[in-house]
Amino acid sequence: MILPLRNKLAAVVGLAIINLLVAVATFLLLRPAAPKTPPPVTVSAIHPIVEDLTVLLEVPGDLKPNQEIEILSLVSGYVQEMKVDIGDRVKAGDVIATLEVVDPEKQIQAFKGTKPSVGTLPRGSRITNIISPFDGTITKRNADPGTLVQMAAYSGTLSIPIASLAQDGLLRASFPVPETTLGKFRIGEEIGISIPILNRTTSGKLARFSNQVDSATRTMTVEVDIPNVDFSIISGLYAIGSFPLERAKGALTLPVQAIRTPDTPSVLVVSKDGVLEKRAVKIGVETATRVQIVSGVSDGETVVLGNSSELEPGMKVVPTFPQAPASSPAAN
Repeated sequence: MILPLRNKLAAVVGLAIINLLVAVATFLLLRPAAPKTPPPVTVSAIHPIVEDLTVLLEVPGDLKPNQEIEILSLVSGYVQEMKVDIGDRVKAGDVIATLEVVDPEKQIQAFKGTKPSVGTLPRGSRITNIISPFDGTITKRNADPGTLVQMAAYSGTLSIPIASLAQDGLLRASFPVPETTLGKFRIGEEIGISIPILNRTTSGKLARFSNQVDSATRTMTVEVDIPNVDFSIISGLYAIGSFPLERAKGALTLPVQAIRTPDTPSVLVVSKDGVLEKRAVKIGVETATRVQIVSGVSDGETVVLGNSSELEPGMKVVPTFPQAPASSPAAN
């Protein structure tokens, strides 16, 4: 009787062991796997830099000569010789034309007590010279040899200008600036000028304000003087003036792409151990490409470039920095 009892006990124990092993195996198979640590994400990053920022207002305008006049005669006579043609450049005192005066003695009597500013008529002479009052370029020629020129001393005389003269060694650029910007710039300030048709940029000094706001456009005309000593800029061309509105010297700046602004401006900073940290920042002067950082980020910190929605604080990242473009040989 003892042997069968032992066999029965061994069978029970064996079954229990099998059930235990099955339970352990089931637990091991069905238990959730331990979470895996995601690999670090590669992000484009940049360091803040210190630079001067200027916010510019671009205003369209046009270029005009500093002075432009019509040259008239103070006496009546026939053109004996035209000394100039359109496009000719003249100096102050150069002869524009010579006239054969009609009845010189009578005209001298008419001009007693006056001081003609153009032309000379010595007593007894029938020839007078019409001279240039300043350096410039002849833009129109209205007379030829034999043309009868009427005196221009009286408003009732229908006199024809002998020529037109433009002082284009100095140009005036006129721009209508919005009234909201008044007081932002000052006389003597350097203004950048772009001339699209010439694919050229230059600069000039802010010279004068009209001191009157147009009630229809709410703008005021300002003028910039542009030196044109080589006459390479043609008057009458369309131009764009760049007027400085805001300035920040020695500002700590970031590209605009680094700023996250769902509610308040913030950036993602990469810590020394490669973890993302969201940092609120205070913004100062903003241009089209750069933003002044008043507070929130220090010089030398690493900031994520690009407002990626997949990036969140606490993530492990590997920053990569954009390569600066290589300088061309001509720029060195």
